[in-house]
Amino acid sequence: MGPPPEEPPKRGSLRRSPPPTPPPSAPIIGGVPPRREDHSPPPPLPPGLSTGPTRVQVLARRADSKWGRRSVRILLFFVSPIGIIVALLGVVAGGSDSSGDAEAASTPVVQAEIASTTSRPVVTSTTQLLSTTEPPVRSTSTAVAAPGADVSRLPESVVFIGAFECEQAGSGTIVGDGYHVLTNAHVVESRPGSRCEVGVWFTNSDTEEVYSFDQFGYCVSRCKPDASGEIVAIDSDLDLAVLELRHPRTGARLDAERVGHKAVPLNTEVLALGERIFILGYPGSGGLTITHTSGSYSGLDTRWDHEFYKTDATVNHGNSGGAAFTEDGRFIGVPTAGTLEELECDQSGECLTGDLPYGLIRPSRYAVSLLRQAMDQ
Repeated sequence: MGPPPEEPPKRGSLRRSPPPTPPPSAPIIGGVPPRREDHSPPPPLPPGLSTGPTRVQVLARRADSKWGRRSVRILLFFVSPIGIIVALLGVVAGGSDSSGDAEAASTPVVQAEIASTTSRPVVTSTTQLLSTTEPPVRSTSTAVAAPGADVSRLPESVVFIGAFECEQAGSGTIVGDGYHVLTNAHVVESRPGSRCEVGVWFTNSDTEEVYSFDQFGYCVSRCKPDASGEIVAIDSDLDLAVLELRHPRTGARLDAERVGHKAVPLNTEVLALGERIFILGYPGSGGLTITHTSGSYSGLDTRWDHEFYKTDATVNHGNSGGAAFTEDGRFIGVPTAGTLEELECDQSGECLTGDLPYGLIRPSRYAVSLLRQAMDQ
């Protein structure tokens, strides 16, 4: 893969390709078959080894039991009066505390029941690659855990992607072990099967520009990308792709976490209708700094072979490949497309706005197998 272009084109020349219509095929997330219980009988004893006592052992036990019964009678003759007195004193002393003990014993049960009805639902896969309750664990094989993240640091994990040879650009999110970026396939392909050369830019704040232009439209700052992106896994039907980060000069693998940009774990937790979410990315209409929009999870769009989350949060050209988060920082999907505003016009040519547009987000669960494929290479 060749180096990225030395100089981005003028600001006005960046065009975003429309998202392709997703064709069929359902995601397959590998699982482990359930363990089968073993009900086979225990192995037989070796020949000559008896399982029962011998006649001598039986007679000895009978003799021991007779002497044992006599000893018990003698002992009870002396001890029983003392035991009766102690028992009576214990009943009197314990009666006053019985109600308090019963109340104390019941309290933990009630607390446990309340906790179980108020905790967030947990979704895990059979391969233990997904978790919604454990903190993210950085691992080369299981970096798909998924709790909330530090919301204030999330913009540092969302990158700008320039595919200038294909005259398009978009966004991406650092995922997995820190060496990979998740984005849309249509951001890094001019058409299915035709890949583009990709440059990746990091930013550290909401005020930092990806790169800067002078008054004549020439790039004057940060003109070279921070990394190049090699496509290591792609699914044009799902419209998802995983890039491996490379040093722009040496071509060596680049760990984004080492330069202060943390990987974000995928989250496959089921959303509640109306749950608040926000979107981070680099839409062309937002300039060259990261853009935040917010809205609600508006339900599932099931008209396609692969589902989308619907949202009233603004999704524009350039948001493609970025990230959608819940308010507590769970990475729930990739902004991929949006519906178009409809116009209703009469015969006189007067037009009124019809249906308003809404955004479409590809759920993170569709990226699990693709990310696993990329990390296993």
